[in-house]
Amino acid sequence: MRLVLANDEFQIGRISLPGFPLLIGSGGELVEPAFSFLVDRLLEAGGVQSKRSWPTYGYALLHYFRFLEHAGRAWDEPQTTGVPSIVASYRTWALKNGTSRSLTRDRVDLVCSFYEYAVRHGFVREPPFSYSVSKRSVHGQQMPGNRTGGKLTPDVKVKVPKRLLKVLSVSEVTAFLGALTNRTHNLMARLQLQTGIRVEELVTLPLHYVFDPLTRPDARHFFAVRLNPAEMSTKGSVGRAIHVPRDLMAKLWAYAALERNKRSPVAQKIPTLFVTEDGEEFATRSVWEIYTRTKKVTGVHVNPHALRHTYATHTLAALSKTRNQGSALLYIRNRLGHSSILTTARYCHYVDDVTESLMAIYQSELFAAIDEMAQ
Repeated sequence: MRLVLANDEFQIGRISLPGFPLLIGSGGELVEPAFSFLVDRLLEAGGVQSKRSWPTYGYALLHYFRFLEHAGRAWDEPQTTGVPSIVASYRTWALKNGTSRSLTRDRVDLVCSFYEYAVRHGFVREPPFSYSVSKRSVHGQQMPGNRTGGKLTPDVKVKVPKRLLKVLSVSEVTAFLGALTNRTHNLMARLQLQTGIRVEELVTLPLHYVFDPLTRPDARHFFAVRLNPAEMSTKGSVGRAIHVPRDLMAKLWAYAALERNKRSPVAQKIPTLFVTEDGEEFATRSVWEIYTRTKKVTGVHVNPHALRHTYATHTLAALSKTRNQGSALLYIRNRLGHSSILTTARYCHYVDDVTESLMAIYQSELFAAIDEMAQ
């Protein structure tokens, strides 16, 4: 059993699909119904828009089918009373062999979806697991599942404790930005801290989104910049607007007009705003590594998620002083691109930890002070 990522010659419905994950059996054949499931999951009903995520699904199924080979079991074997189901056995095997709980959870969830697909399309009569009714939450209180609230979930799911979000304090932000001596890296971090932009959006942000703020005197504090999924990578290919502070736009414009043009001639052909020293596009993994290296100087571990959480929490705290919390949450949700307000609401638990001084200086005095230090 192996995984092959298709080349340009692979087509479905006369559409070339390079990078599509293909599970290949020992005889060189496509593994069914894994192939049909991946077509359904990645291409049908909206599918998975980011092709960068396609291999993740393929490797998850490969991991499961390799377990089946190792255990000498068939994917469509019926469940036997008194014997752990095949998916439960996979869960135990994965955890025992060092796969993290969070990764095992994600893979088991995908395997369960695979079996549900197989049942719907007649590959098997029933899934090799049972269902339980999950509890629903009403105003923070756990309520028993019922027909109007609870959700049926596979009983083989892996429970993973919720992690606390990493929210940086002002001193941590100052130290972090001070450790990013490379001008490009520093501006990338600032853009995340002041807009909440995702890392995949950061590295694909088009150059033409940046302009000279002097041409827009009507905007006093910030510019609304529309993220167009046709021009860059956005989660779920959904567009939204971010608010770029006026002083940050000025810095980005200066970078685009001066420093960026000093890179290799290759940079002139690159459509993204940020380019490496070699004039090439950044990879998301590179941004993670750049931020992680600052720990040697600051002692604080920072990643792109932490910058997004920091923006959300501090901005929510500031807005809550002048708006009701519901209005503030809607603003944050729209800036972050959350599909559900419940996802945004988790930041409410961190607002109490943000002091008055943090609220006052996060978006303005903090960065002004850093600029003065750099001069």
